[in-house]
Amino acid sequence: MITLYTITGFVFFLVVSSYVFTKTSDQFGAIANGQRLQSMQDSKNYKDGKFFNLEPTRLAMTFNNTVTSMWDFMKSSANREPTGEVPVSKVQLSELPDSKPSVVWLGHSSILVKLDKALFLVDPVFSVRTSPISFIGPKRFTSKFALDIKDIIDYGKTLTHKNPGEIIDAVFITHDHYDHLDHKSILALKKITKKFYVPLGVASHLERWGVSPEAIVELDWWQESSFTGNNKNHKKIKIVSAPTRHFSGRSIGAQNSTQWTSWILIGSKHKIYCGGDSGYSTNFKEIGKKYGPFDITMLESGAYSKYWPDIHMAPEETVEAHLDLRGRVLLPIHWSMFNLSLHSWTDPIERLIKKAELLKVKVLTPGIGEPVHPGETIKSKAWWRKVDKKD
Repeated sequence: MITLYTITGFVFFLVVSSYVFTKTSDQFGAIANGQRLQSMQDSKNYKDGKFFNLEPTRLAMTFNNTVTSMWDFMKSSANREPTGEVPVSKVQLSELPDSKPSVVWLGHSSILVKLDKALFLVDPVFSVRTSPISFIGPKRFTSKFALDIKDIIDYGKTLTHKNPGEIIDAVFITHDHYDHLDHKSILALKKITKKFYVPLGVASHLERWGVSPEAIVELDWWQESSFTGNNKNHKKIKIVSAPTRHFSGRSIGAQNSTQWTSWILIGSKHKIYCGGDSGYSTNFKEIGKKYGPFDITMLESGAYSKYWPDIHMAPEETVEAHLDLRGRVLLPIHWSMFNLSLHSWTDPIERLIKKAELLKVKVLTPGIGEPVHPGETIKSKAWWRKVDKKD
């Protein structure tokens, strides 16, 4: 017979097990201490052990929102996943030109950037699921990868001017959620990457995973750094951490314990904005005023919901954010790879294009793995309209 004591005991067991798993599993990263903690405490965006947004923000993870949204998620019949195969092109790293910048959308928020001959990865995720558990959690819509670790290593073998540990010049992490900071990917990338740029608090995760502290650059909002490649004639690329309106956390009780950010890359001739995750905010206009115009902006356009309107943008807001940033071309990201909300998988891009046409905004919709070159005229294709199987 199931009694109240049985149920209470089971709940207690789950709580204790979750706590032990959280504290002992590498997946969850580490809590900052020493100088890392001091840097967080020195930030004006940190108070009482938490980071906060620059304007009032309703967060997603309230109890009522979580329960209600989970129920809606289970009963919803929206076309949240494609019924056909999402097309993926294999990236040919050796074919990316040195003479002009290249941007390659690798799916969701993972991006490959080649700027002034330097090779960068933003929020690289090479795992099948975005979860601390390998067999549970949101799964990729396709088993194909536009780029994987083996591809990068094979490319590195063809290079004579780079050390094996510096095939990737830098990795940029926008925040520590599982669909942006992937444990498995960092373990592989630490062996072939020169630098890691992260927001405050995230360095502790990387150090627990074996990344050398000397390889990590941790920045607060509005702080600037610079990157210089292996070539002595290589011009410095300015790196800027800019505020977004989001939240963070990899485990129970860790919400907002690390910072979230966007990244600005300023080369010799081109400026690139990598937005990460963000609700619509006044941050975009300030960033555009300080650092715009941008040749290309990469902004999230999926995983929005009425339950968390302040931490993810609706597609129409994405277009507005692009205009605030003074962007020339918009490349929508954070859609078409994982089932993370209640909308259909094509709703983000269809709504965004409709708004962009109204406001005369140029939108790039490359297929996953298809290189684009900021400053060049590129004809986009509505590839997603051919994916779903027709009855």
